Amino acid sequence: MVAAHAVKDLVVSDVIQVTKDVINVLLLLTKQCLVFCSLQCSNRGRCVFPDECRCTSGWQGDTCTTRNSIV
Repeated sequence: MVAAHAVKDLVVSDVIQVTKDVINVLLLLTKQCLVFCSLQCSNRGRCVFPDECRCTSGWQGDTCTTRNSIV
């Protein structure tokens, strides 16, 4: 049996995700250029889509914290 607090945590997590999705759909529909990133892009990239960073040259990873290796 799943504990009540675990179910509550799952429900809260789902509500937060749905809220983010709704906000981003509304922004796209109104052609607003504002994207929500729950992860920071480490000042080495910018948020380009919900929870997606586009890293500047020389950086990579979900939050642009990994330096590209020179091969």
